[in-house]
Amino acid sequence: MNDMPERLPSRPLRNWFLAWHIHTGDPAGVIAKGFDLDPMLVADLLGGQVPLMIRADEAVEVCLKVRMAPSAIWPRVERAASKQQRECDPLAADVPTSLTRALVEFR
Repeated sequence: MNDMPERLPSRPLRNWFLAWHIHTGDPAGVIAKGFDLDPMLVADLLGGQVPLMIRADEAVEVCLKVRMAPSAIWPRVERAASKQQRECDPLAADVPTSLTRALVEFR
């Protein structure tokens, strides 16, 4: 049984990117390049131009690229993406712990 919803609210992901932008001062293009993401997606997230709901598979892919477990910002998504989550380290060594804590708490 697949517990993963088809769509997830975009607001938690948008808040994560806003917190990253505020903390680092990086513009959307730099953030996108640094995480190997679509520059338009990052610009839309920072500008509030994304729909209220986004496809779950796209959201999980973005989380993996920023090295964050999807369940960190969508608590209902526990084990639905367990295979992808195994590849994800939410406290990656190259991201300061203070930044990770600030990003997760910025909901």
